[in-house]
Amino acid sequence: MLKMNGISKSFGRLHANENVDLIVEYGEIHGLLGENGAGKSTLMNILFGLLQPDSGTIEVDGKIVKINSPKEALELGIGMVHQHFQLVPTLTVAENLTLTTPGPMLQLDLQKISDYISEISQKYDLEVNPSARISDLSVGQQQRVEIIKLLFRNAKIIVLDEPTAVLTPSEWQRFTPFLKRLTEEGRSIVFISHKLDEQFDASNSCTVLRHGKSIGTRVMAETDKDDLVEMMVGKTLAVAEVRQTIASDAETLLKMSHVSTRSAIGRVGLQDISLNVKSGEILGIAGVDGNGQDEIVDVLLGLLDMLSGNVELRGVCSTAMSPSKWRELGGALVTADRHTTGVALQLDLADNLLVTERHNPELVRLGAFSKAAVERHVTDQLNSFDVRGAQPNVTMAQLSGGNQQKLVLAREMNREIDILIAAQPIRGLDIGAAQTVHDRILQHRNNGGATILISTELDELIKLSDRIVVLSGGCIVGQINNDESFNFDELAGLMAGGNAT
Repeated sequence: MLKMNGISKSFGRLHANENVDLIVEYGEIHGLLGENGAGKSTLMNILFGLLQPDSGTIEVDGKIVKINSPKEALELGIGMVHQHFQLVPTLTVAENLTLTTPGPMLQLDLQKISDYISEISQKYDLEVNPSARISDLSVGQQQRVEIIKLLFRNAKIIVLDEPTAVLTPSEWQRFTPFLKRLTEEGRSIVFISHKLDEQFDASNSCTVLRHGKSIGTRVMAETDKDDLVEMMVGKTLAVAEVRQTIASDAETLLKMSHVSTRSAIGRVGLQDISLNVKSGEILGIAGVDGNGQDEIVDVLLGLLDMLSGNVELRGVCSTAMSPSKWRELGGALVTADRHTTGVALQLDLADNLLVTERHNPELVRLGAFSKAAVERHVTDQLNSFDVRGAQPNVTMAQLSGGNQQKLVLAREMNREIDILIAAQPIRGLDIGAAQTVHDRILQHRNNGGATILISTELDELIKLSDRIVVLSGGCIVGQINNDESFNFDELAGLMAGGNAT
């Protein structure tokens, strides 16, 4: 059994955890809920030895322990699967496991490790090839490798941080029994997820954090969504605005016609992709990560050459597109990988917000930024999207992942735009922040803007999209109108694999 008693942790004046209690029983799946900045990551980083608490104690199997590092956590049987996987892309699955195996590297038996991976894969139906290179695996398969790493170390307490973001509906249906099987073997799981449906499917109980404090613990069979939402945000949330009907004469703002691209190592090639988005329309793109979503974005931004086909913006064929021209033509981009392409982690928040404002006449005077105008602009942006614990001179790396995403959204959406690419826009966001983002996307749509919404979240696609196309292997394998004829099983089946159309 795990007990975290009275855990407190501050970073300067920011109180990330204040006297937090968490109890996880043997053989239990225990949910951990809370908005971005509520203290979930800090609490789990303390448990995993990445941070030290200012006060409080941790008990494992009735003994008070001090965890100074992830190595010590693993020795105590505590393992964690992070949102951003801790794998070396150029190494194989078996070679990655050797990196976390105690003992001299030269004495490790790679064949025995491979045999163990095969045994675990077969036992738990994880389907992982020990000799496969990590860079050649899908994100879902990489997640399985992370879990196998913990089973290899015989972890008894497993923390899963947003594990389902990379799973299809069919993979989630297999994942839940897998988690329950682990608990039947005596393991305990801390399950962090913003998806309340998943918490009700998987968790036995859950603890809710708000503003760094533990609000309470609920048995899932004895609570409901409204209760948990109110605990998380301190109030109930309004239902999102209903979508409007698209005008029959609406202008086609963006069109891709028969676009194909080359394949590259670790990437698929697009194969005869055709799609269009009209004024006042949200086009959803569904599919497991790595099936052509990134390539569509790169083609639209001019970062990936086309073998054939063309792209039109407002009826004008674009042959010399670039990210800067995309913005000049009224485009905006919420990138799927904020750490790589969305933000500069070592720069402060002001610099991250101003990177696209070098020619904004409201901020620039005589070729230089106006200090007063910049301060007002940055403060307004941070407040508009509720970027918490933020000051203009704080570095991006100091923010939680969800608050980093909020800043990207503020930069891209707090201006007049015609065409929005929103790739995984609520990844890592809590339920309140996610609703804010969805409201902004709907507002953009209702103002006549066009949106390409790329998401692995089917609930998000169904909630917002007017049409949904499904990608698999660089092909469009189907399209579904999100109207009275919509069939969820058809959409889930296309995502699990279908024939190209």
